[in-house]
Amino acid sequence: MDTNNHSHPAVNTDVGFDKSDLSVRGIVIFLAGVGIAGVVSHLVIWGMFVGAQKVVPYDQNPNPMATMVTGTEAPPLTNAGPQSVVSFPEPRLQTDDTADMSKFKEEEDKHLYAAHPYQGADGTIHLNINDAMALVAQRGLPTRQAGQQPTATANTDKQTAPKPAAGAKPAAGSPGVQ
Repeated sequence: MDTNNHSHPAVNTDVGFDKSDLSVRGIVIFLAGVGIAGVVSHLVIWGMFVGAQKVVPYDQNPNPMATMVTGTEAPPLTNAGPQSVVSFPEPRLQTDDTADMSKFKEEEDKHLYAAHPYQGADGTIHLNINDAMALVAQRGLPTRQAGQQPTATANTDKQTAPKPAAGAKPAAGSPGVQ
């Protein structure tokens, strides 16, 4: 005899689920409220600008940073060309950038292409850049031979030997080994 009763589905009373769901009506009301709030805020801001224009017209109180000289706009991606220094508001930190850059380049060239070697305030000797490059080409750059240790030129009694790796025994004749 069949003991399974198929007319009633198995129900587990310990397991449940939420039978409520979001309604389309609630979503539409929310979106309509957001839209109405956006339109109202735009109208309020527009009203503030119109009201501020009527209280103090722009012609009587212009922006102090705005230039009074009107001209043609420069074509896109090109230099704007010479500008009127008078129309730029104070403080003017740099009035002629081309002349300033030329002056800076002349000062640098005085140091790079000096006619005679001279000694700087800190004791360094400054050579003409072409003479210095010729000396380097003639003498070559200083190099060390393979396996040669660099020599200390300053204070030799404070010179320290290289530290051996952890667990390695120091070589005979190295400082600290007797």
